[in-house]
Amino acid sequence: SKKRKVDYEGRNFNNEWCIKYFIVQHNKDVVCLICQSTIAVMKEYNIKRHYDTKHSASYDDSIVGQSRVDKMQQMVNWLVSLRMEHPPSMVGKNNGFVKRFLDVIQTENVLVSHCIIHQENLCSKVLFGEVMKNVVSCVNYIRSRGLNHRQFKSFQLRLPGVNYFCAVRWLSRAAVLKRFRDLKEAIHTFMESKGQDISYLKDDAWLNDFAFLTDITHHLSELNVKLQGKNQLVHKMIEHISSFQAKLQLFRSQLSKGSLIHFPCLESTKVEIQFFNCEKYVGTIEKLTSAFKTRFEDFRK
Repeated sequence: SKKRKVDYEGRNFNNEWCIKYFIVQHNKDVVCLICQSTIAVMKEYNIKRHYDTKHSASYDDSIVGQSRVDKMQQMVNWLVSLRMEHPPSMVGKNNGFVKRFLDVIQTENVLVSHCIIHQENLCSKVLFGEVMKNVVSCVNYIRSRGLNHRQFKSFQLRLPGVNYFCAVRWLSRAAVLKRFRDLKEAIHTFMESKGQDISYLKDDAWLNDFAFLTDITHHLSELNVKLQGKNQLVHKMIEHISSFQAKLQLFRSQLSKGSLIHFPCLESTKVEIQFFNCEKYVGTIEKLTSAFKTRFEDFRK
């Protein structure tokens, strides 16, 4: 049997469709400007069916002539911001949705931004990753084995509200660190009884880093809470980010003078041990400040 011959000449894009149906062409795809849907087949019948089914009732009677041309341009201008919180398939700079979207609308007035709360988390990646890795490994060892967890609770100590920690559950980081610090001695005793290497809990440098990480993560957690909730407008969220950046400058200034007023865990650890290097944490604050500046620079435009 012979295959049906496709008449490609009948599927050429007609520029008149742009105004008539509020669509644009991108490569071989037809994209609806009203709902951003892709119309699979480049034939006027398919495009008209999509428009008549979904949009004609709202646009045909009231928008005609030059008003229709103006309306299409307005649709492009309305696309001021595109916020992303998706994987590389969406945000890839060469083949992702954002790149294709910008190619379609062909305008320089679109601000592409990543999820603000996730951006804040990415900034925290500059902090002591190895310390967090040790804590997560220890907590997950206790929580992932039922027998271990029951035996640990026999110390009359619990870990309320702290489940397995992984990179996806980064919002729980502050709670994990605080609870780990509260139960540090009990955790050390229990892990030693299990033959696990827990030597870092007796290392002065590690304890300093852990205390600093607990404090700064608490500050980041407070910022995170401010960024959540209903009816959050972008300009208010950016105000919170800017305020936190100013706070980082204050932290840097205080740490450079040896003041730990905003770092209570680090202050108490400094009293307990001999080794302490405040300049190290000045550098960490500078890295965090730089990360915030880089990740949120688009919002200054």
